[in-house]
Amino acid sequence: MKFFSHYDADKTGFAEKGLVVFAALVLYFWAAPSAFADVSLPKIFGNNMVLQSNQKIPVWGTASPGEKVTVQLNKQTVSTVASRDGKFSMRLEPESSGGPYSLKLKGRNSLEFTNVMIGEVWLCCGQSNLAMEVKFTAESDDLIANIGRNVRIYQAQGSGSDLPKTSYTNSWDTASSKNVLDFSAVALGTGSSLAKKLAVPIGVICCSRSGTSIDEWSPTEVAGSPGQNQSSKHKRIFDELVSPLIPFAIKGMVWYQGEADVGMGTTYGKKFFNLIEGYRDLWSQEEDDFPFLFVQIPGCGLYTQTVGRSALPLFWDAQRTATDVRNVYQVPAFDLGDKNDLHPSSKGKLINRLSNALLQYAYHQPLNCEIPVPEKLSLNENKISIKFKASHGHLSIKGDGGLSVAASGGKFARAQVEVLPDGCTLQVWNEGIERPTRLSYARSNFPTGIILNGHGLPVSPFYHAFVGESNYR
Repeated sequence: MKFFSHYDADKTGFAEKGLVVFAALVLYFWAAPSAFADVSLPKIFGNNMVLQSNQKIPVWGTASPGEKVTVQLNKQTVSTVASRDGKFSMRLEPESSGGPYSLKLKGRNSLEFTNVMIGEVWLCCGQSNLAMEVKFTAESDDLIANIGRNVRIYQAQGSGSDLPKTSYTNSWDTASSKNVLDFSAVALGTGSSLAKKLAVPIGVICCSRSGTSIDEWSPTEVAGSPGQNQSSKHKRIFDELVSPLIPFAIKGMVWYQGEADVGMGTTYGKKFFNLIEGYRDLWSQEEDDFPFLFVQIPGCGLYTQTVGRSALPLFWDAQRTATDVRNVYQVPAFDLGDKNDLHPSSKGKLINRLSNALLQYAYHQPLNCEIPVPEKLSLNENKISIKFKASHGHLSIKGDGGLSVAASGGKFARAQVEVLPDGCTLQVWNEGIERPTRLSYARSNFPTGIILNGHGLPVSPFYHAFVGESNYR
């Protein structure tokens, strides 16, 4: 009995050990797909993409923990090992513009992206005026006819997008007459212009969502106080559209947003500053390596009904404060609006101004894109003189000029204006106002008159009070 008792105990132990081993094998093979994950990259990597020239090129993704991953591009080969959580990241050395190349990755599996170009990559972010598709613009035929050679487009799109699905939705495609009708007119036109002027491949990444506030675009670290309500209508756009792109190498950023925030007034300025600094920090690029250009919100009379008659001029002031940050530039557009439409269908002039500004400020081509602002104001009896830099060229008056004057404690009245013989000085007065002490220019939601410099750029809206009066720009 003892023999069999001993035998049964051993047999039972053997059986239990077998069950444990069997269970372990089941769990092992069940978990195998995650334990031995394929090498994978974010969606921003793909066929037809453009990689930024003359910068280190980050390549990152996921693989099995401890798996060796090798990347090849042109004549470069770089390897790394995935971390314990299955993530890997490496950087290729800078490459000059050119192509096409293949970007190859090898781990337990292999990936190859073809028709890859090295050139200039721009990130364009904003709301509905940036999102406006080529097919809805007055210049749609011209935009299609003038598509630049080797312009590649990418539309970042999340679950809450109001844009149609296309061949470049979360993937790259070569811009052509067959596929650009649903792409951003401003982004396409600007990319085409850069491609022609620089003669290098251009990659345009467009992140746009109608009706969104700056809070939804801000990185979490700078969006606002903890628990801030980001939006009930939209997901946080930064997390959905922008975060998956970081740290894909880019030349810089174009920002065209603000229609939803006009009522913020000067509060927008601080939020805007935080957004710019936040994006630069996340891309780990210094000011000199990350040019940031933004479009001034176009004038529109509808703001008077929704947020007040002076809301837009105050918002323009808030936007302009960002130019105090190094390598941040404004593209003037207050004069390019539509009185009865927040979304002007004509984008041609804006595309030209934006393209020239990028060429001047990011690529150092002298194109006279400096926005004219008064260099000196002086009061002489009943007339005010406004002097501008001679480099702005000969000034011209459009409409009534958009200037108003007021005496101390008095109401503003529209002023007469003339350009003096030197071409860079304005003389302003109103016959019914003696010794005016305050001067305003284009301080309405839809200015009816403007002053242009010799290069076709409008004088920036401003307010000035002489000594003893409240003064702000």
